[in-house]
Amino acid sequence: MRGKPSFVALERGRIKPDRSQDGSYRWYGEYALPQVFGGGGTLTLRLDTTDEDRRRGLNRTEVLSPIPASDEDFRKVAWLRRDAESSNAALEDKLYNKRAHSVGHRSQKANLLGFALLTNSLTLYLARRRGGVRAGSPPGRELAA
Repeated sequence: MRGKPSFVALERGRIKPDRSQDGSYRWYGEYALPQVFGGGGTLTLRLDTTDEDRRRGLNRTEVLSPIPASDEDFRKVAWLRRDAESSNAALEDKLYNKRAHSVGHRSQKANLLGFALLTNSLTLYLARRRGGVRAGSPPGRELAA
């Protein structure tokens, strides 16, 4: 039987990590199966690019949005992306020819941690100098009234 392809929005459930044997993580999204496909079930989709995707030339992370803009939770997490992208851009701007300062994943991880500590320390120093943060304030209650 032939028909026309149609888009059916899936209702998002949980997004969860799954640890693989090598210690890395893969992310999966659970989506409710629509009534037109039988309903009542859950469809689990891997959210990152697989080896099969690479062979087919598919970049899954470009075409699959785990939390689409139409989702009510989108606004709760969308602002985090700007901060992450801004931090990555700032780090890349500090690199000579956009190349890492070190060789090997452990050394690069140490460099990234050092950059994050420097950025956070500088931000805290500048905020305290302006009077926006009190020393010894519990997290989440830093701003002076």
